[in-house]
Amino acid sequence: MAEARWRQDQATGLRQLMQARSQRSISLIGGRGRIGKTSLVINLATSLVHRGNRVLVIDEFNSSGNVAARLGMRARQRLGDVLRGDAPLESLVLDAATDLQILPLSVQPSQLARLDADGEARFAQQFADLLADVDFLLVDAAPIHSPDQPSMALATDERLIVLADRAEAITDAYTFIKLLSRDFAKRDFLLLVNRAPDYTAAKQLFERVARVARRHTQADVRLLGFVPEDETLHRANHLLQPLMPAFADAEASHACLQLAEVLERLVPVSLTPPDAFVHRWIECNRAFLPSQQP
Repeated sequence: MAEARWRQDQATGLRQLMQARSQRSISLIGGRGRIGKTSLVINLATSLVHRGNRVLVIDEFNSSGNVAARLGMRARQRLGDVLRGDAPLESLVLDAATDLQILPLSVQPSQLARLDADGEARFAQQFADLLADVDFLLVDAAPIHSPDQPSMALATDERLIVLADRAEAITDAYTFIKLLSRDFAKRDFLLLVNRAPDYTAAKQLFERVARVARRHTQADVRLLGFVPEDETLHRANHLLQPLMPAFADAEASHACLQLAEVLERLVPVSLTPPDAFVHRWIECNRAFLPSQQP
């Protein structure tokens, strides 16, 4: 009887272990040339949701073309109110669809740098509570062009660089890899080629960037995949909608679904607790604010 109970307890424990969801944090970084990064953030998020994941998108931008605006939404509160303790973090959350939420987090570095220990702990706990049921945290991150520039790309566990066949986009992609690997010890990068005519062209473009990166840095650069040039992407943007479900049969929709599946299967180099993202983000802004240095 004792043995039977032991087996039952072990079976229960194994089921719980298998059902445990590992949370992923991935920042998407893109450079100049209208490469379609924000649209990719939206459509990767909706594709991950379509595959049964719960997704939170963090938007680091405050502009008419940010994630919320692309979906016809507007922030109801300001992050400053949350940092001062005048509003809860959940008041910033926008419900884009079932299992898909948008969190606008555009902020001046000084606002984060001035947080005291209690304020940081409160903010981090609210963030951890918000992520309790989230599978993927996707960040539309600000590009990094200098070693003293804060970006949420420094706070996530994984980084995905969006690339397109444009001279400035190629230059920026290599710059991101060089700065992140040389100055911030980030070694692992995924590259996603957007608006490519086919896989062969995407692979060739990836190899151009990866070859230079491997020669001059210690980065490990891998190709996640590509999204083809597709007119329905522009139509979806004009309609303030993601590709899914409005244009589910489009080539770009199928490509995003395939990319979502690949992301699910990839084993991340590291996984940190939900509140680690917030602490890293705050420290990043403190480090790059001269007025906060002794």
